[in-house]
Amino acid sequence: MRKQVFIIISLVIFCMQGVNAQVAKSTADSLSDLYKRYFELNSQYNAMREEVNVGIRGIQDIQLQNLINAKSRYEKNTRSVKATATFLEGFSNSLNNLENSLNFASYFSKISALNNPNNDELGFTLEKEVLRILDEKIIKGNARFNNKKPSRFREIVSHIINNPLTEVLTSVVPGVNSILSVVNMVNQVALQDESVNTSQVIDFQKDMQKFIKHYERLAQANNDLSFNLQTLKVKTEALRKVTLDFSKGLIVNLHDNAQNPDLNTLSLEDLIEKYYSLANVTLVIDKLEGENRSGSTINYDKLLQNRLVYSSLARSKISFIGEEFERLANEYRTLMSEYHKNILLILSDAKTLSPSPEKIAKKVTEIEEEYTNLIDKYQQTVGIERLKARMNAVPIY
Repeated sequence: MRKQVFIIISLVIFCMQGVNAQVAKSTADSLSDLYKRYFELNSQYNAMREEVNVGIRGIQDIQLQNLINAKSRYEKNTRSVKATATFLEGFSNSLNNLENSLNFASYFSKISALNNPNNDELGFTLEKEVLRILDEKIIKGNARFNNKKPSRFREIVSHIINNPLTEVLTSVVPGVNSILSVVNMVNQVALQDESVNTSQVIDFQKDMQKFIKHYERLAQANNDLSFNLQTLKVKTEALRKVTLDFSKGLIVNLHDNAQNPDLNTLSLEDLIEKYYSLANVTLVIDKLEGENRSGSTINYDKLLQNRLVYSSLARSKISFIGEEFERLANEYRTLMSEYHKNILLILSDAKTLSPSPEKIAKKVTEIEEEYTNLIDKYQQTVGIERLKARMNAVPIY
């Protein structure tokens, strides 16, 4: 077990190279805890079995198969197998839909577009605002600004804003890159042109800082969400692998074929569809019943000897998988809710930058509608309550 956990966590750490080391370690630790708790179920189950065996050996003249009627145990086991197949089918669909929800193109594109310096959906473009502030604070109608025509200086500023040198900068915020480039150029001009005094430069920088803060907040919100969703993706993949491991055990037991090459090649979805769908397990159960029937009598004891055994361990793992999925699904909702609230706050603060705040109100309405549609679709497709109902339908042992 420890070796399996070590290998899996090592792969996770490798996949997360390049991200913040502290956050990566935290994610790896949480995944290590997930695998540890999952594999410890086996140890707990084995310990419980040993206690039961000791108790049974201490009871003379009582056989375990007589404690519970074989037919009743068989019927409960077959209900469990069928309910587990139904759960796994639902889990596979829900997990796929959760992972698909990590790509919310329409909602996210409406927000990420706001980081474009040429975007005017909030009632301003960076180019126009920078030129306006430049005229008000620095040029001030000076016909020979920096010993040249002001129009030439404006052209250069416009070019910088519309063509930020992001390819040679570490920042991924084009708006901020543009502003910093312009500020640096103004500083150089102030050193050369005596008509530009220090207070003008300070006022210009203060106004520019407002836009820098706006674009940086947008970029930071998007970057944080992208990283958090990437981390969530790692967690969903870990849960998928745990469920794959569990499903393989069920398939080997039911189909009595540990050498099946499909076990090492097929995905979780394909394995379930081919070997452990409700339709498939029903066919296997009917076939086994037929092989152990003599007239109207079914040999339940023989059926219970191996392939149609269902343990409390399997039921515990069903609960573990279902509860972990619900936790991840709720984590996604929390991430999206916090991101959405943050974006609305940024847009609200941007009203002080825009000469047309009504455009910001319009944008907020659009984003609210997209978010509502996103969450509604998420709840319908992921179906947390549906999956919980399927989990609860598996009999308790």
